[in-house]
Amino acid sequence: MKFIDGIIVENKEQKKKIESLETKQLAIIKNELAAKVETINGTKFIGAVLDINNGDGLKKLCVDLKTLADVIVLTTNSNGKATVAIGLSDEVVNTKKLEAPQLIKEHITPIIKGGGGGQKTLATAGGQDASNLHLVITAIKKLL
Repeated sequence: MKFIDGIIVENKEQKKKIESLETKQLAIIKNELAAKVETINGTKFIGAVLDINNGDGLKKLCVDLKTLADVIVLTTNSNGKATVAIGLSDEVVNTKKLEAPQLIKEHITPIIKGGGGGQKTLATAGGQDASNLHLVITAIKKLL
């Protein structure tokens, strides 16, 4: 039993270390993205293909970057599968009549061959095709 208990404790410690490293990685990526804000027709935009292992990190970055940009489109290729997160400011939802789930369904899922959804200001999608993630960013830019 002691051996198993030791493995369980070690596993918990490793998970904490991984979470800490992921948090630090997201902070670095956030700072890098903050320097890449573009203005397109008066709308502040951030779009990037990132090297992150999970969609939760993309969602967290969208939320964290909301103070810097009105439209955020983040994508990643995780083991050949596409993950996309879109964050929109309330202003974009109200003035441009754009909603994140609508953007996902109409413009993103055909590119990544998948599905998704979410709230008006934050939505995610997953798909089978991660070969054209740059097109996801271009597709949303064209709408602005």
